[in-house]
Amino acid sequence: MAEFFRVLRKSIELAEDFEDYYKRTFCKDLDSGEPDLNASFYKINNPDAANHPVQIVSEHSAHCLSNPVKQAFGVKLPLDVRSKADPKDRILSFSGAAHCELQVSSETELRRIVKTIYDRGKVDYSVTRDQILSYVDGRQSHGDSEWTKLFKQKKGWKKDLIKWRRKQIVM
Repeated sequence: MAEFFRVLRKSIELAEDFEDYYKRTFCKDLDSGEPDLNASFYKINNPDAANHPVQIVSEHSAHCLSNPVKQAFGVKLPLDVRSKADPKDRILSFSGAAHCELQVSSETELRRIVKTIYDRGKVDYSVTRDQILSYVDGRQSHGDSEWTKLFKQKKGWKKDLIKWRRKQIVM
């Protein structure tokens, strides 16, 4: 059975209350609080694969950011969410192919989904910068052409990986 996975920067445990969590995780803009009725997430067809949270967070971060994040969180969305596949043409094909968007018709419906997640009171996955860089190091060590291409475009990732490798040698 597939799993719906949303990458977040803030853990449920760190939210002040439901409204804070809702605005920080499912709104387009924190200040306006405008709901994102087509929020992005990833559909994982093999949720038993142990490395999928790290791979998704790594690829999501690489696509969106110039450097790896310090920490990211993942939550499983309820299985009854309406969505549409929204494959993206990305350098990193796994996350591009798994990309989907919620299809909710109202803020009330979005709030119901977010409340279901919030009421569980926990994140499903927590991924650290070390895990991300370890994953990327493994891909790079195996000559992964997608990551090699990405490093040419995102110099910050390559620099951070080099620093991380040096730190591993010292340890």
